[in-house]
Amino acid sequence: MLAGMATVRELHAILDNLAPPSSATSWDRVGLQVGDPHALVTGVMVTLDVTLNCIEAAKTAGANLIVAHHPPIWDPISRLDLRSIQARVLAACLRDDIAVIGFHTQWDAASGGVTDALAHALGLIDLEDCGEARETIQWKLVTFVPAGHEESLIDALSNAGAGVIGNYRRCAFLIPGEGTFMPGDGAQPTIGQPGEKEKVQEVRIEMTVPEGRRIAVQQALTSAHPYETPAMDWIALRDQLGPSYGRVGTLPHAHSLAQLASACADQFDCRPSVFGSEDVAINRVGVAGGASTSLWPSFVAAGAQVLVTGEARHDEIVSATESGLALVLLGHHASEQPGMKALHERLQKLSPIPCHLYSPRNGMAGKAW
Repeated sequence: MLAGMATVRELHAILDNLAPPSSATSWDRVGLQVGDPHALVTGVMVTLDVTLNCIEAAKTAGANLIVAHHPPIWDPISRLDLRSIQARVLAACLRDDIAVIGFHTQWDAASGGVTDALAHALGLIDLEDCGEARETIQWKLVTFVPAGHEESLIDALSNAGAGVIGNYRRCAFLIPGEGTFMPGDGAQPTIGQPGEKEKVQEVRIEMTVPEGRRIAVQQALTSAHPYETPAMDWIALRDQLGPSYGRVGTLPHAHSLAQLASACADQFDCRPSVFGSEDVAINRVGVAGGASTSLWPSFVAAGAQVLVTGEARHDEIVSATESGLALVLLGHHASEQPGMKALHERLQKLSPIPCHLYSPRNGMAGKAW
């Protein structure tokens, strides 16, 4: 957790710790899209979409950073014509010094993210990954620090995004030992004198680093390390599969499709569209936020009887239901807003910066959706 004030860049590192950008789809546009990474953050607004009303709500709440699930910039911008809503949104952000970070498909798949929030809201148990998963590139950082400095260095590396393993943060392996060196002419050593051999009790530190955080972690290491020229080794690890974009779980008690749809309407405050036989007993449920019915073959293979998601194309509805997979379509907003609520709660715990949740259903910041 950060202490005191934080920059946009530091808040971005917290987000990447929650969900590495390498797990986002190749077509996504995640990351800082608007603003100065070195600006101090006065408040954070979490939202599905960056709209003019959301920007006004952020200003009212004193927030100058918007974390949006749907990035406002998708395609290269050739002009900023203020007759365009997108241009007006971007111009408003620039005018009011509001930074924007896109936090999209990486949060869909992440542990505790959009899909998990949807599953937990439905009360599913025994969750399993299902559907597409991207390979994530990882590095092992090895460095050496004088004994007594290891804790502060691990903190700095962790804040930059190192040492994340599943739901655990600040993971590091430490080995005490003895280091030796001789400073050359022109060196300004922290310990010892130029031209003289030196032996120091040191601690070897090993931490994993995702590809997207390697530069930030290296900068943090050189900034926080007491040595003038710290030693560091970067060891490439075998690519690993990140979390999938879907989950399959079990209902504690069997429901008919009609009962499940009714429960979804109450839980997510929506009018779901339902496809399938209403009277079939259901206990195996697949979930994925947004528009995820293209993954229906994976849910069928995993034994799901119904897929609860946001929306679907007509041809996907036909193919899925013909295969025997029922569908409950909540609407894009209803399927992803629980994930925004979960992100809001996580950021409140991880950062001292005031954090607010925006939903167009109430048009206000900081209220329950």
